[in-house]
Amino acid sequence: SLLKNEREKKLLSVKDIKQITSIPVHHIESIENGDRESLPEDLFLCGFLKSYAKALGLNHQSICNMYTKGVVVSNVNMTY
Repeated sequence: SLLKNEREKKLLSVKDIKQITSIPVHHIESIENGDRESLPEDLFLCGFLKSYAKALGLNHQSICNMYTKGVVVSNVNMTY
């Protein structure tokens, strides 16, 4: 996913993102793997995405919009 690719470019681990954002590891992994069934409803998911994107220096609103529309999925490298 875009978020995973950006995290890896910055040499951050999932645990680093958890420490920065307080998002549980299992939710970070679900976001990165595009596992929507394991994630909370969109209201909470957008909060997680906002925190994660900010931690990576990305546009959090674009990330939330893309993800909730199904654009940001596993193994897709998106640039904008």
